[in-house]
Amino acid sequence: MCAGGFLLMALAERGTEWMLFPGAVFHQLGGLQLAITDIQVAGLFPKLKATLICLIAGAADVSAFAPILIKLAYQAGISYKTCMFTFTGIILLLSSVNTNTLPPRQDEDGKNIDIACCFKICKRHSGTKEAWSSQF
Repeated sequence: MCAGGFLLMALAERGTEWMLFPGAVFHQLGGLQLAITDIQVAGLFPKLKATLICLIAGAADVSAFAPILIKLAYQAGISYKTCMFTFTGIILLLSSVNTNTLPPRQDEDGKNIDIACCFKICKRHSGTKEAWSSQF
């Protein structure tokens, strides 16, 4: 989602300025998802968990500096599209690393949680659907 936001902003030109707003929204929502994922990665290192979470939170705060970097690059002669495509590549690289390094989800018995397990849970709770709908 974050990369899609950068891509929309990169493709915005004169006449398609409307792409900037959805691009910025996607960038913001995707950045929040990446931050949440990075906090899960910090759980892989129990002794450094607090330090890593603080670094991730700090990196999210410093991310407001990215538009300034884009402006400086633009003033140095690098095109806006090149900057946005570069940021898109960086986000895709980081998100693919996060996806590949996260351990599989497991239940209390040590069994991996996959889509089939999720369907079983949904079927188990589908009998209580009428109870939920009657409450609302």
